[in-house]
Amino acid sequence: MVLVLGSKGTLGSELVRQLKAKGTEVAAFDSDLDVRDAEVLIQKVSELKPEVIYNCVAYNAVDLAEKETEIAQSLNVSAVANIREAARKVDAVLVHFSTGFVFDGSSIKSYIELDQPNPQSVYAKTKYEGELEALKYPKAYVIRLNLLFGKSAESENAKKSFPELILGLAKNQKEFAFVTDEISTPTYAVDLAKATLDLVGEKYPFGIYHLPNEGQASWLDFAEEVFRIKGVEVKLNPVLGESFERAAKRPKNSVLANTKFPKLRPWQEALKEFLNSN
Repeated sequence: MVLVLGSKGTLGSELVRQLKAKGTEVAAFDSDLDVRDAEVLIQKVSELKPEVIYNCVAYNAVDLAEKETEIAQSLNVSAVANIREAARKVDAVLVHFSTGFVFDGSSIKSYIELDQPNPQSVYAKTKYEGELEALKYPKAYVIRLNLLFGKSAESENAKKSFPELILGLAKNQKEFAFVTDEISTPTYAVDLAKATLDLVGEKYPFGIYHLPNEGQASWLDFAEEVFRIKGVEVKLNPVLGESFERAAKRPKNSVLANTKFPKLRPWQEALKEFLNSN
């Protein structure tokens, strides 16, 4: 039996779907289990005795985190410590998800798993601190990703993925400005979930893994591909990140290199499958 926390988000719901398809017994919780309450969490985990805990809970409002520091800290750091201790109680494997935003973006190369993070925003700092909390447990995987896209999350507070968001806007808007100087690695929830289950199932060594789809893209590159695949004609204007007034600093380069696991397919191929399935 396995436990999925944050089960109504884009990634959590996909993990639940794939686990059930494999015939795995799954206990799934979202806001109905407060991971910030250590006592309640440990009691529930002790009752369930899962072999694996997948933690998909996260505060990911990058700009809002600059104001809501305590909330970001509680969900991205304190909750991870609670989940770690709950896992320890039942000797479960812990799988925790993080982000390429933990790097400062100053490198001209892709970031590998062993590179030293240097987070530049409240969101990024809390995600890095969450990684450190998870890695205090010897049976932990920390999986980094970027620009997650997939089916709409069931959770009320979840953000729409980028392709859905811009396609929705394009129904009434025919001109857009997208950033060209922030490069990252799009990640398809379906591919990430499959890779994660393979990672755990095949008992890879515990530690940090980068599991985005292959390739890299700026926001403009990503948007161009979305509109091209769907045959939507819009005007796209390239702009620099500094053109937008945003509270949080973004890394110019958050490209993740996967050096420890079989590489996932190119993001363009994954994006085409996603868009053609909707």
